[in-house]
Amino acid sequence: MKPPLEIISVAFLAAAVCGALVQRNALSNVHQENQKLRGESEEVRRLARENAEIERLRAENAEIEKLRLETRDLHKLRNEVHQLRQSKPDFEKLRAVHERLQPLRADAKGFAAGAQPADRITKETLSALAGPDFTSPEATVRTYFQAIRTGNWNDFRNCFSPEIRQAMDAQFEEQFHESAKQMSARFQSARIAAKRVVSADKVELGLEVVLEEDAPSSKLTVPIKRIGSEWKMDAALF
Repeated sequence: MKPPLEIISVAFLAAAVCGALVQRNALSNVHQENQKLRGESEEVRRLARENAEIERLRAENAEIEKLRLETRDLHKLRNEVHQLRQSKPDFEKLRAVHERLQPLRADAKGFAAGAQPADRITKETLSALAGPDFTSPEATVRTYFQAIRTGNWNDFRNCFSPEIRQAMDAQFEEQFHESAKQMSARFQSARIAAKRVVSADKVELGLEVVLEEDAPSSKLTVPIKRIGSEWKMDAALF
């Protein structure tokens, strides 16, 4: 039998060895756990970075989509502006046609109601005139035909400018009454078909005069100028 001291020493040594082994094993486990935690921590940080990157990419994608939609709307608006610019000449043409048709529509309504259009001169419209009127080119033309219808020399003469009146001598006055009588008998109607503004004080009226029933109209261009507050014909007719 070994002495008790040796046994105790061996026991202590064995215990120390076992303790060292246990401690080493514990340290190894701690080290492994620490490494695991470090790996998990790094993974968490990596996931956080990726998540932040994903959020940034989402924001960029949203901005890109917004810009794409705005660009599409801009292209659409540009196309609409281009189409409007292309259609503007057609619109101007249609408006011009509409403006030209307006008087015709008014005439049609007047005829439908049994009335005469404002630019049409007939025996009936002349008989409704109150007297000579020189306040507009159209009024002067109506006064001219009224003077012929009634054979009124003074009203007839006052339809013209001073230059034209100077050429109307006594012989012309003598011939006027017979000529006016003949023309009044033949006269059917007249129409102011056109008007061209030459200047602020001068216009040209286009007349269509029918002297025989069912006969084609005679077309005349009458220059009329303003003298003071009155409009006077600046050319002799017929």
